[in-house]
Amino acid sequence: MAGGKRLRFYALAVALGLGVRAWLVAGTDGGSLYNRWSTVDDGEVYDRFAWNLAAQGVLGVGRRPSAFILPAYPVFVAGIYSLSGRYPGAVRWVQVLLGILMVMMLGRVARLLGGPGAELLMVAMGAVYPYFLYFIPQLLTENIFLPAFAGMLWTALRMGRGGGWLDGFLHGVCLAAAAMTRAIGIFIEPALLLLARPWVREGRAGRLRGLGLGYLFFALAWGSWMARNRAVFGEIVPLDTRTGWYLYYSQMVTLDRTGEAWRHLPYGSRRIAEGAIPSPREELAISKEGRRLAFKNMRGDWKFLPSIVLKNSAAMWLCLDFSEVRRHSGLAALPAVAGWLSYLFVLCFGLAGFLWARRRGEWEFCAAVLWAVFVTMAIYATTSAGNRYRATTIDPFLMILASCWLSERLSRLGYLDVHEGPAIAGKAQ
Repeated sequence: MAGGKRLRFYALAVALGLGVRAWLVAGTDGGSLYNRWSTVDDGEVYDRFAWNLAAQGVLGVGRRPSAFILPAYPVFVAGIYSLSGRYPGAVRWVQVLLGILMVMMLGRVARLLGGPGAELLMVAMGAVYPYFLYFIPQLLTENIFLPAFAGMLWTALRMGRGGGWLDGFLHGVCLAAAAMTRAIGIFIEPALLLLARPWVREGRAGRLRGLGLGYLFFALAWGSWMARNRAVFGEIVPLDTRTGWYLYYSQMVTLDRTGEAWRHLPYGSRRIAEGAIPSPREELAISKEGRRLAFKNMRGDWKFLPSIVLKNSAAMWLCLDFSEVRRHSGLAALPAVAGWLSYLFVLCFGLAGFLWARRRGEWEFCAAVLWAVFVTMAIYATTSAGNRYRATTIDPFLMILASCWLSERLSRLGYLDVHEGPAIAGKAQ
């Protein structure tokens, strides 16, 4: 594919991605928190906290502060509300841009691994991948986490392929945004640091200097959050107060014992949306009680944790058909077919791409993939079920690998040249 055709194909894929996302947002009532595809009520909490932050300067309800959720997404929504008023539609339009930016960054990762052809395929797949499209019209943390995670991945790989201090600094900025949206970003960072290859001698001083600045930025951001929580709760709360609460609540949901959870933890997303929020001391006590009950369940019955892990793992890997979306939207087969076909395509070709990367000697990237799978399973299989969690940390890796493998196969048929364009596919020497 010549350079001009490649550019036109790339522009067409980006335009398609923007167009589909814009269509989803345009078809949603801008004043409503939810649309016909919504399946969870998390948006009520983000909306309540964000508007309170924009109007009163307090992350919580009224003058009562809270740490029920990590701060990045409500701060993002509050920034938009401060300009637009309490109008969820404005948030969705910003998320359209963030969504296509995320796809483009994943395309750059594919280019670094497999060349320009892989980038084109990655952008084309990401433009219409249903699990990415679903998040755009929703007020959900994935809309911040996915672009930040893609930025972490891209900047880390750029450092490993000869990047400088700016890549290291931007990596820290993306890490801060991801981790302060969903804490799993912290636990995946060790694998992404492998991609930065800090042991490579050439340009090491610049990379380490950039990483140092980036980690300093992350430490300042996270330290500010912990200092704020120390002032609010009287003790350090490193993540959020939802962690202990949700550990127990999600166990009961998995076992279809939600009523039991509400008897022990009479506080959660719906109560916050209604404006009923406990004092900081009570909120922290409820979180600790949830953690105590969760560990009591696991200690009391040796079968308890394995059953939770099996059910959540099955939901994470096998809940592919958007069955909840289908029930809520009123559509029949379309979400099921889209979910199954798209995910099975990415999974099968992603596994083929993993073997391709191993043959190519891309051991750092293979290690990062395996670590992302392990961490995702370790965290979410013990707490929450659902393909939302797989789609944010595992699917991006699979799509990148799938695009690299397909690019090589198509090049053998004469449709793509994996080596055309800038010579950036190889490793830095």
